[in-house]
Amino acid sequence: MEDVVDQHTASSGIGLRMCAWATAVCVVVAVFGAAGLSLHGVLVSGSGNNPQAGLGFAVGVGVATASFGLSALVIAWADLVERRLILPVGLLTYVLKIVAIGLVVFALARGGWPGFVPLLWGIAIGTATWVATQAVWVYGWATKQ
Repeated sequence: MEDVVDQHTASSGIGLRMCAWATAVCVVVAVFGAAGLSLHGVLVSGSGNNPQAGLGFAVGVGVATASFGLSALVIAWADLVERRLILPVGLLTYVLKIVAIGLVVFALARGGWPGFVPLLWGIAIGTATWVATQAVWVYGWATKQ
């Protein structure tokens, strides 16, 4: 059991493989969601009343994906360098990401961009997609052990 505890998960690539899989799933969600919103805009309004909706949604999913991907890479790096750095580096990354995303969201809210609400939905759905994908990945990995 000590061998398992002493091994670094980052050096085995488990976290990075999960990150790649979750990113691929999020890209699929972003593409289909953006296409669906764009098609809906054309079919419902006839002229594509809000062509920015699809872009906003895709950008929102991209923001969530980039946020979680950055965390995965930073935590994998901290695991390789020194295992005791995982918590402080992870928390610092989390705080910096939330502040940066918050500043961008508030700036966009003041700007009146028509893709703003779909962007928020994209962030929420991208987050749910990443978490669900990670849960499925971890369950599959844990049951193989």
